[in-house]
Amino acid sequence: MEQVFDICGTRIPYKEIKDFRVVYREYIYRPLYREQLGTLKKIRGSKYVFSEMVPFASVLVADDKHYKLATKEAYAKTVGESIIKDMASLALSRIQSKAGRKKYHCQHISGRYFTVYLDDIPATLIRSDGKMSDVYKNDSLYPLLGEPIAPAVLTVPTLKITTKNEEYLFYGNGIQLSDVNSAYVALGSKVDSMAALKESKDSKSFIDSVKQKIMLLGTKKEDTEKSNQ
Repeated sequence: MEQVFDICGTRIPYKEIKDFRVVYREYIYRPLYREQLGTLKKIRGSKYVFSEMVPFASVLVADDKHYKLATKEAYAKTVGESIIKDMASLALSRIQSKAGRKKYHCQHISGRYFTVYLDDIPATLIRSDGKMSDVYKNDSLYPLLGEPIAPAVLTVPTLKITTKNEEYLFYGNGIQLSDVNSAYVALGSKVDSMAALKESKDSKSFIDSVKQKIMLLGTKKEDTEKSNQ
């Protein structure tokens, strides 16, 4: 039987899994726009039109160790340009925090941690030639989108696997998994099979041990009877 659970390119040894469950986590989505040319542009009246909301980053919660890593990376930067950016960001955040803006601690699908305000998240634009670019509020293309950029925070089913040394989150809705419940059931079936196999081996080992003790007792009894004759 396989000794590891292979999910989304991650191999997790069954013996290290302490807990697993389906939870619901927040995920930030941002708008995707597409460039329209020719007839479509004339029909819709705009060169750039909204297409769909696409995943941007997961929102971390304060009881996760990932959250602690995010805050550490956000406030313990190295020298150079990052310090300058942080100073500017800190000054700006002090002003903007008074307006009730909420800062989100996030993790990109690549694993990078960062903090962001919703209205600072750029939209994605796919041009007619296939090139993709981010469009921020201060970009010249922004007014051409025809509407304010509006990211959203959605609730996503997530498979959470906790091991001895790590915590894994695998997001549904097609972000990483198309069907979280199926992955949960598959993992549960494997874990139950491994537990049953271990129990069977332990039971067999116990029975063999008892048999061996009985045989030893029988041998000692025979030796005692022979010595008394």
